[in-house]
Amino acid sequence: MQKTKTRIFLVALVIFSLVTMSGALPVANAANMDTAKVTLGDSAPSVTSTTTVTFNLKNDAATNDKIRVNFNATGFNAATATVTCPSSGVATAAAGYVECTTFGGVLSSTTDYTIQIVGLVNPGTTGSKLINVIRNNNGDVEQENTQTMVYIIDNVSVTAHVDATLTFTVAGVNNGTSINGQTTTATTTATTTPFGTLAPNTDVIVGQRLAVSTNASNGFTVTVQQDGEMITAAGATINSFDNAPVHTGSTTPHVWANPAGTLGSENTYGHMGLTSDDAAVAGTDYTGAKFAGLNGVAALPVMSHTGPANGASTGIGTTDVAYRARISPLQEAGDYSSKLTYVCTPTY
Repeated sequence: MQKTKTRIFLVALVIFSLVTMSGALPVANAANMDTAKVTLGDSAPSVTSTTTVTFNLKNDAATNDKIRVNFNATGFNAATATVTCPSSGVATAAAGYVECTTFGGVLSSTTDYTIQIVGLVNPGTTGSKLINVIRNNNGDVEQENTQTMVYIIDNVSVTAHVDATLTFTVAGVNNGTSINGQTTTATTTATTTPFGTLAPNTDVIVGQRLAVSTNASNGFTVTVQQDGEMITAAGATINSFDNAPVHTGSTTPHVWANPAGTLGSENTYGHMGLTSDDAAVAGTDYTGAKFAGLNGVAALPVMSHTGPANGASTGIGTTDVAYRARISPLQEAGDYSSKLTYVCTPTY
């Protein structure tokens, strides 16, 4: 009997010694989740973005279990974040963690779930950051715990340069070409618009084709300006459309009107106007074969576009402009001439 007591005492002593050395009785470690990952919306330091946590549980989670994303004092800040939990769970957001509980049903171990954190602030330092995704029961006893890591790294600045490009050409138009409802009656070249011999009460219409190729992001505008009224060496003029004194032609397009031919009013003896098949160019409306006059002072828009152009697409990269001249029997004899200047202005 004495020997038995001695043995029991020795066994108790051994157990006491084990507890003393370890500090506690051994306990089972929490299981790992099947999978867990954290996807940052932006991995740069100190930025605020939307982060998604995806996990698949080892075992089903009860409706009152808690899923916590623990940032482990790595510098993440979720204090002002908006958290969306799976299965309509209730969210808690704090500086170092977010937590979901009170789910609308059991979280199945066969389903992937996500927690979305909108407004999570990244740490201010670069490097790898440890994050734990944890499942606790209602008594805050840890059931599952999986470590995952993210890396905070400076954004990469990508830069490039594209040279500005612009090509502008003027070409002649053949006799019989239709331009905004007008049909040309003579052929032109890139540098000449010959009306030929004008006969009283007879229209002569000539044209030119404009082409623009550019990578200007805000497009371009082409204008034309006349150096003055068509004039002879003796000073007689074929004025700008319509029936207007020298240098006062109408720059607002309107329906063509023949020269009045009023004796004693030289500005009514004949005139020249223009139209463009870019009907609504830069706020100047040529729709319906309307004409405007070049007054020798103002540049008149005849072509425009709001973006890059390839020099080929009608109404974008190319436009035809028509010039129409008509005289009355009172127009003075002589050789008339003037110069036209086109200017293409891109906006980059």
